[in-house]
Amino acid sequence: MGNLGISAWYRAPMGGLQENIRATALHARSENFDVRLALPFGPFRDSLLAQGFGVIGVDFDCEKSLGEARDYLAPCNVLHAHPGPSRQLLLDLSAKTGAPLFFTVHGEWVDSIAQYADRLAHVFCVSASIRRRVHSLIPACHDRISIAPNGVDFTHFAAPSAVEARTIVVASRFDADKRNVVDLVRLMWERQAAEQDFDVEWIVAGQGTLIGELHEAAESLYSNAGKRLVAFDGWITSPQLAKRYSEASAIIAAGRGAMEAIAMGRPGIAVGSGGACPLFDMPGLLAAAECNFGGLGSAALADLDIPSLWTSLSSASSGGYADFGREGSAFIRKHLHVDAINARMFERYRDVLSA
Repeated sequence: MGNLGISAWYRAPMGGLQENIRATALHARSENFDVRLALPFGPFRDSLLAQGFGVIGVDFDCEKSLGEARDYLAPCNVLHAHPGPSRQLLLDLSAKTGAPLFFTVHGEWVDSIAQYADRLAHVFCVSASIRRRVHSLIPACHDRISIAPNGVDFTHFAAPSAVEARTIVVASRFDADKRNVVDLVRLMWERQAAEQDFDVEWIVAGQGTLIGELHEAAESLYSNAGKRLVAFDGWITSPQLAKRYSEASAIIAAGRGAMEAIAMGRPGIAVGSGGACPLFDMPGLLAAAECNFGGLGSAALADLDIPSLWTSLSSASSGGYADFGREGSAFIRKHLHVDAINARMFERYRDVLSA
């Protein structure tokens, strides 16, 4: 048993980074770790408080607030940081208390890791492509770099179910770092209008600063179809998203959302800050897993064959690729189950503590 202190900084109120942290915290509690978190004020902090975690809100621009966070996390004998100002908070605390510091890299932004790599107990990378990038920057630390991908919580995202409607779910944040998601959805809607394929309907789950562009594009699709084809859900919970996937036939989703959809047997397209990964067969799924389902190493949107991609997506929305849906779900359960991933990560914690 240990005392785990986690800190992170982010601009978006919710998203994949936050769900990665939640998964770590939940697993820590199941392993009898005492968990303390220092996070920005906002809905994610509030949701963890509602789950019974000890969380202190931090203003990373305020030295008084940072001091309070350091005092709150000082009893922790394991520290876990994520990129951004929170990393410096835990570097300072680790130097003061001697607690080992673990660090997770989520994407192309490696946060000047070469400057402090010798002070990290271990570096987790959420994909093989990110691990290669990190290793190229700190090759001497190769034995302290491993892959800890985002995982799927199968308590929410269950086994495949039958397709009932021609509905495609789009799940993501819609902010500047997810520009590719917005652009790809717009391209798909333009192609849908060009093909006059107006039996396909859409549900958009998520929120962000670019959501207005999707509202405008949905109005353009409406003017072509003569009927409304797009419904906007805003932010929804994991159980609500799982219900949407169960009712859908295909997806366009970023990172973890794409993994969760594949776990439920739904083909489609993973798209994120790095590019896009078609998910209609096992080679595509294996390639997507290498680059965190739309992250670093994915194909650029400019390199995609948009007409062919729409043909595949339209076919998927009609129940095509059912065999792949079952194979993909089995792959996610075997290789990307959140419990197994976190268990390996906590083995690293214990190895360092025992040393």
